[in-house]
Amino acid sequence: TKSILSPKKQNQFFCINKEEALIKATRKEEVRKERAAHFSQESSINQTRKERKREIRRRPGRAARLVAYKYSVSTRPLLPLSSVITSPDQTRPIPPSAPTSSSNAKTTGGEPGPAAG
Repeated sequence: TKSILSPKKQNQFFCINKEEALIKATRKEEVRKERAAHFSQESSINQTRKERKREIRRRPGRAARLVAYKYSVSTRPLLPLSSVITSPDQTRPIPPSAPTSSSNAKTTGGEPGPAAG
């Protein structure tokens, strides 16, 4: 019943006794199947996690909110500036007289301008 091979080889499922070899082979197969089942279960869990993340990313409200936030951040300082720029144009009486009106608009718009910038 004892194997002639070295103990190291014996550990690697080398066995001269046929019954022992069969037992070891079946055990090896069982372990392999268990591992495969466990791995497939893990991968399926990860797959569902990824799908959930993708769904959250695909939601329209979130994207709109992100875009709105991005643009609100970029345009927040620009909004007062645009109002400053548009108000002298509306109040300015004569656009053709370039040198006086432009300098006048610059001085009136210059007070809030640097504060905004």
